[in-house]
Amino acid sequence: DTAARYGMSTAMVNQIIETALGGSNVTKTIEGRERYPIRVRYERNFRERLDDLDQLPVITHSGEVVPLSILATMTTTWGPGVINSEDARLVAHVSFSPSGMMGDLETVQAVEGSLREAQENGTLDLPTGYALKPVGSFQNQIEANQRLLWVIPLVIFVNLFIIYLQFRHIPITLGSFDKLVSDLWSDGIVPFG
Repeated sequence: DTAARYGMSTAMVNQIIETALGGSNVTKTIEGRERYPIRVRYERNFRERLDDLDQLPVITHSGEVVPLSILATMTTTWGPGVINSEDARLVAHVSFSPSGMMGDLETVQAVEGSLREAQENGTLDLPTGYALKPVGSFQNQIEANQRLLWVIPLVIFVNLFIIYLQFRHIPITLGSFDKLVSDLWSDGIVPFG
């Protein structure tokens, strides 16, 4: 309403705010084969004082200089610094790290368990369409553990088969394999625990 009295639409006011804070490319400069945009925005001291943002001077279409607070009602709300998109869904990341008492996987399981428990007892209420999904470097460890579940038995079977091809006798094969494994354990090649 007030902006209309000064001959400005809501879109014009929004464009002024966007240009003042984020800047707007007005032209390009060409230096040889390189092109650089020329960006115009308010000085840093105006942009960084959020409390004084409503006092930014705006030149209206009628030529008057009025504070931004006359043209728009402004409120400051805090949110995530960055919102990314993955799988066509908006994503906000919350970071945490293990305390040292537990490993990465145990920490993720504990945090995930706490969040699920908070959802079940009503302490944490996620709107429809929101989901919690742990992601991070620990996923590599999970994938490695899943691979090892079939790689280790395969290696054991291949070793048994190679030993069997050498001796062609199952009791000797099992005895040789048992000796091989016990030597590995006793020499410290295979770690305990």
